Amino acid sequence: MSKHPMLILGASGQIGKAWVKLLGNAGIGLSHQQFDISKPNGVERELDKYDVSAVINAAAYTLVDKAEQEHHLAMDINCHAPEIIAKWCAKRDIPFVHYSTDYVFSGKGEIPWRENDECEPLNVYGYSKAEGDKRVANVRGKWLIFRSTWIYDYDSKNFLTTFLKLSNAQDEICIVNDQYGAPTYAPHVAAMSLKGLEYGQSLPEFPSGVYHLCHEGVTTWYDFARTILEKGRSKGMQLQVKTVKPISTQDYAAPAKRPGNSRMNTEKAKKVLRIELPKWQLALDECISVIMDG
Repeated sequence: MSKHPMLILGASGQIGKAWVKLLGNAGIGLSHQQFDISKPNGVERELDKYDVSAVINAAAYTLVDKAEQEHHLAMDINCHAPEIIAKWCAKRDIPFVHYSTDYVFSGKGEIPWRENDECEPLNVYGYSKAEGDKRVANVRGKWLIFRSTWIYDYDSKNFLTTFLKLSNAQDEICIVNDQYGAPTYAPHVAAMSLKGLEYGQSLPEFPSGVYHLCHEGVTTWYDFARTILEKGRSKGMQLQVKTVKPISTQDYAAPAKRPGNSRMNTEKAKKVLRIELPKWQLALDECISVIMDG
């Protein structure tokens, strides 16, 4: 490994925080306030301040509904800035790790998406991420794009923490039951990304490419919520909610369309980078234990 640290952008987000914790002194973590990628023109100048062995871009515009109005901002953060960072890394012959999403696909059908399936995003957020993937992939250099699904951790604002909060405030909670995917634990994503990066660097030729990285198994948001409740209570959580009610995506009526099928085929990551994540239920167990341990 290089004696230079890795640079982590988006260090206050779920995956970024996990990278910071994972690398310790071997990483430089910068939050949105410390390194603002929403202004692509200043990105290269900011990067020039650092002497690093790799750049991990865990920064993203993820406000799916708000993106419908903030198209330009979503494109700057999710598309234009990553392309600039990828080119900066390529010039220095250092690896660039970037994160993407299942939202680049149409969400149709039931077959797990493969990396080379056509991107047909349903909303502005998905479009901005798909364009970012395309721009990074067009840069000659060492790069890895990890597409993941339904990210959560133990203390950020996400589905799990929001559901736990609501479970102590409401008797009934309605959850969508017709979107399918794998809840994915951010600390596991960071750990496996690092493993994949290190393995890639050990190969004669760096395996630049798009890789799907999420937990094994499939569930719905509704069943995920019920499992959180079940596992939480079994570990001693005092959760007041009496009923979790399934509803359709149509009933939820969000401004931006959501994909129904977020199943991801992860065979390429296993085969090429030798990485895989356990079943989503095991990761949830680990996360709830962390919450309970305070």
